Order: sequence, then C-alpha cells, then structure tokens
Amino acid sequence: SPSLSLSRTQMAAKTRNGHDEDDDESDPYKTLGIYGDEELCLSITRAEIKKVFRKLALKLHPDKRPSHERERAAIEFERARKACELLSNTEERQKVDEKLRAKRIRKLELERESHRRKQLREKLEAREREGEKNRGDEEAREQKKRKLAQELEVLREKYEEGESEEKKRARTNDAPAREAEAEAEALDLRRALKAAWRKPRNPAKEKDHDAPSLFRAFEKYNAVDVIFREIADAKKRKKKGSAFVICKTREDAVRASEEKDGIECDGGRPQVFVTLAKTRALEEADAKKRKEEDFEKSKEKKVPPPLPPKTEDFEKDVLARMRKIAEERKKAAAAAAE
Repeated sequence: SPSLSLSRTQMAAKTRNGHDEDDDESDPYKTLGIYGDEELCLSITRAEIKKVFRKLALKLHPDKRPSHERERAAIEFERARKACELLSNTEERQKVDEKLRAKRIRKLELERESHRRKQLREKLEAREREGEKNRGDEEAREQKKRKLAQELEVLREKYEEGESEEKKRARTNDAPAREAEAEAEALDLRRALKAAWRKPRNPAKEKDHDAPSLFRAFEKYNAVDVIFREIADAKKRKKKGSAFVICKTREDAVRASEEKDGIECDGGRPQVFVTLAKTRALEEADAKKRKEEDFEKSKEKKVPPPLPPKTEDFEKDVLARMRKIAEERKKAAAAAAE
C-alpha cells in the first residue's frame, strides 16, 4: 500500500549530511533524500515520490528560508523539482535506473578490486616483515656462532698455556701410580670375559639382557662386575649386544670360556656366548709375535736354479744357458696354450 511504502521510504530517507553533493546531483533519488539500496529505489511508486517531494518542498522553498539562504534554497528547490519530474516519467526513470544500476555495479567492482589490492598489499607487507624478522634472526644466530667460536678459541689458548712445568712435574710424580692402575686394569682384564648375544627381534614380547640377568647367568662363574660395551657399527648395534663380565678369579673366567655352546639364561632371554678378553699387553705381544714371524718369512731366500755345467769355452757356456731358457719359455707357452 502507499502508506506502507511511504513509511519504508521515510525510514530509508536520510539527511544530506555526510554525502557528496556531486553524487546527489547525478542521482535524482538522493536529490530527493531517498537513500537506500537498489531494490528500494526500484520499488518506490510515483505517488510516494511526489509525497516525498512535497515534504521536501516545504523545507526547501525559498519563501520558507531566511533571506540570506533564499538564493541557495532556490537552486536546491529547482533541483528537487527536476528530480521529481524525471522520476515521475516512466521512460526517463527507466534510463536513470539503468544508469544508476551500472554505476553501482562499477562501484562494487572497484570496491572488490580495492579490497583484493588491500589484501595483496597486506600479504606483501606481512612477507616483508617476516623476511626482515628472519634476516634479523639469522644475523643473531651468526653472531652467536661467532661469539661461541671466539670463546672456544680463548678456552683452547688457555688450555694450551696451562701446560705449566708444575703440571708436568705432577704427571711425572704420578707415573708410578698410573703404572699401578694399568697393572690393576690388566689384572681385571685377565679375569674378564667378552660376552655377546643376539638382541630380540620383538622387544615388546621378548626381553633383552640387563645387568641383573647377566649376573644371574654367570652366578656359577662368580661374576663380580658387568660392563656393557657400545658397538661402533650402528647396524650391528641393533642386532647384537655385548658386555664385559668380570669374574672373581682367572680360573672362573677360563671355566666360563669353555662353554662353547653358550650359556643359557632364565626368563627366555637370549643365549650368551663368551670368550676370554685379551689384555692390552697380550694383544701387543701377539702383534709383536706376528710381526717377527712375517719378518722371518721375508728373510727366507729362494734357492736359485742350478746353473748349467761350465765349459772351458765361455761362449759355449752362454749359448747353452740361452738355449735352456728358450726351451723353458716354449714349455711355458705350450702349457698356457693347453
């Protein structure tokens, strides 16, 4: 109904404050004070437009304004009258609507494009900030590395300078004590067994060896200590376990090493195979012995082949030797051909 449409128009109508006057001049709806979306402008009736104009005319008519505002009021009144006439003409209004629709579409496209450009600009600025931050972090890390290298160099120089005569004398005085420790270590190794076992394939179901399990396995051989070994090869380390088992006496260690079929363990743990651990002195003695044997073998001289019997004539002797050498070469060639 007109009254309903009018109330909707009155709700959408706003004052000119905050709007561009040039934009209002090109839009007759805004000239009449009708500010709303495209649907509202298209749905408003001719009667509603005239009613809005009459209400606006009472406000803009020059006779209703003070003398110093009448000139401006006359211009605004004439503009509102032309807008009312334009929107009251169906054909002219259709042209205006199409023009305004195209203008609004263009404005929306520009706004969307502006929004995309804004997003791109914000992303670019964020990347630049991130890049600056990363460069700063990289410089800080490099500075820390340089500082650490300098500190390590200072420590190394101090350590090298710390080799004073007093420390050297202390090392000289401690030589007998170190020899005693080495001898004690050799004695321990003479009672040591080198134990090895295959690690379980499924650790969740099968148990691997630990110190208590090895103590129980070597209980009858009077084990007094267990030292686990770190295997250097990573692949072997996953499949194989190893440890030194120190027995109470050398005889206990020899007795355990005689178990060629391995030592059974409780709790379903892997079977352990043991050998006597060689001391460093024994290893050095073995190496020295092998070296001497190699030297003796190299000293053995090959017996030279017998020379042909000498004759009085030197030339005949040489010819006889050359013939024998030629015959030997022919035999070797014939053997190789076969």
